[in-house]
This record gives sequence, structure tokens and C-alpha cells, in this order.
Amino acid sequence: LRARRDGPTARITIEDDGPGIPPARLAAVLLPGVREDERVPGNGFGLSIVNELAGLYGGSLVLEANGMVGLRCVLCLPVAVTHVAASGGS
Repeated sequence: LRARRDGPTARITIEDDGPGIPPARLAAVLLPGVREDERVPGNGFGLSIVNELAGLYGGSLVLEANGMVGLRCVLCLPVAVTHVAASGGS
């Protein structure tokens, strides 16, 4: 797990060394109800929810191979800038 700021964007990278996802299936697993691993319980909505929320906030989720094995997930989100008004005496 790594996180860094690239200008106005926060970039969060998660890498694992598991079986990965075949390149032809990377786009499909971002769709609601699509699962790659049927050996464990689940409904296939986790990645689609993360993908949709990232888009709603002006960000993105990218899935890619992590070398020869594993998966790399890169979540990019805009950094919120808050301004605190200077308090003046009244």
C-alpha cells in the first residue's frame, strides 16, 4: 500500500502477489455483479462501487498486472482544498 500526492491528486496504490486477473477480464470486474473468484463468498459489487464513487468525485480506479503475478489497483482522487477564513475582531 502506497499513497502520495501528485499536485491536485491523491494517488493510492495497492499491490498484491496473488493470482491476479487476466488482462481480458480487468474491465469486466469493474462492472456490477461480476466476480473473478467464485471460491469465496461475495456478490461482485465491491470494485464497481469503488469505481463509481471514484468517478463521482472526479477520480479514477485503474486495475493492472503487478509484474508477473498479482494485481495493482491505483485509485486517484482530487485533493480537497479547504480555506480557513482569517478571524477578525468584531
